[in-house]
Amino acid sequence: MGRKKVEIKRIGDKNSRQVTFSKRRKGLLKKAKELSILCDADVAVVVFSNRGRLYDFSSTNSLTEIVQQYHSHVEAEKESSAEVLDTEHSKYSSFMTVGELLQTVERQLEEPAVDDLSVTDLVHLENQLQTALMQARSSKVTPSSSLLFYFPR
Repeated sequence: MGRKKVEIKRIGDKNSRQVTFSKRRKGLLKKAKELSILCDADVAVVVFSNRGRLYDFSSTNSLTEIVQQYHSHVEAEKESSAEVLDTEHSKYSSFMTVGELLQTVERQLEEPAVDDLSVTDLVHLENQLQTALMQARSSKVTPSSSLLFYFPR
């Protein structure tokens, strides 16, 4: 016989809630200890009860060391993601979205100066449009996503 599936919702009875909290807290801390031993991982668990009592587990001697390691990791992630965004922005600053490219092409084709375009410009333009079409067909393009292309002015 299997166990009855427990519906995950707040337990109404105060005593039942406290018993469940105690059992599940012990189970969580046991799993954290097993994870640290089996996988040689630094594990920290912090739990506050509804009464404000603190329960914690640390696989190392110091919980603060793990928390400091976490904070330094988060800060490093923020810095690296900011650097990547800056790099990507500068990398694609000379590129246009597909919509801008199409508007530019449309503008140039509507202008009477179309005769001034060289054959190489037209071939280059055609190649960019074919590339855009292939990319749009090969991947699902949502309205919020944009494809970038270089278009010399």
